[in-house]
Amino acid sequence: MAVSVTFDRSAQLASYAGLVWECITGRRSAKLVLLGFLRRRIVRRWVARHAGEPFPCRMPSGGKLLLDPTHWFIENYYAGFGDFEPDLQRALTRMLRPGATFIDCGANAGFFSVFANDMLQGNGTVVAIEANPRLLEELNRNLEANSIPPPAIHRAIASRKGIVDFFVPSRVDVLGGMRPTAVIRDDEMSRISVPASTLDEIVAELGLQRVDVVKIDIEGAELEALRSAEGTIERDRPVLLVEYNPTNWKQYGARHEDLEALCDRCRYRICRYDIARDAPVPVEPSFWESELANMVLIPEVAA
Repeated sequence: MAVSVTFDRSAQLASYAGLVWECITGRRSAKLVLLGFLRRRIVRRWVARHAGEPFPCRMPSGGKLLLDPTHWFIENYYAGFGDFEPDLQRALTRMLRPGATFIDCGANAGFFSVFANDMLQGNGTVVAIEANPRLLEELNRNLEANSIPPPAIHRAIASRKGIVDFFVPSRVDVLGGMRPTAVIRDDEMSRISVPASTLDEIVAELGLQRVDVVKIDIEGAELEALRSAEGTIERDRPVLLVEYNPTNWKQYGARHEDLEALCDRCRYRICRYDIARDAPVPVEPSFWESELANMVLIPEVAA
């Protein structure tokens, strides 16, 4: 599929400056900064020679992504995919085996859908769900490129079925939600009407006999999505990988105390994935002060 490609020079310069600053402050090694510059040059040369075509990227897990060079997600290629949610990548490596079913809520460009498919070795089920219509073409292209049966499910995950308002910032097109995001400030927001369903409804609609792992990253609506999946949670006891961003959660009136109550009722432990230990560990009280973090909700074993 063709893509429309234009480069904003001021944005490019700002991105370069950001890389240099990360190098100076020690947040990123000089080697990775230089690789970032090199990858940018590779993409620009690709665009010059293959006008209108997506840029092919090889993932560390073996899959491939065909990325629109104008979409914000390609920044993760520049930085190196190993730095993109490394705790989730490691968790999925440990938790997914051939034959399993993985649901990706907030699939974005398809990175974790493709990653999960690689872990399943093509023998399993991957369900990609994305509400943002601006990402669907790229997402479906990546599902197809990795032989994951498309199309993705165009749905917001909400407490009830219907049509909801969905807000997308113009500057960072991969971020969007059913509330104006509190993370991206001073940016023009587009309001789009999108279909919504509960996660239980989608599981029933697809006739899934079992769900093993669910990833939920939907810019603040994670708790609402969990509440919409209590039937699936009770039936299948899947592992739940959930983003926690207190700033965005507040947009939905959600608090970590509400999550703790839900997990107590559903008999789940709230953990984070510790890469050094290569295992999930219980969250500490300080975890709730994080600006952005991932949780691993693990079902308790019945006595």
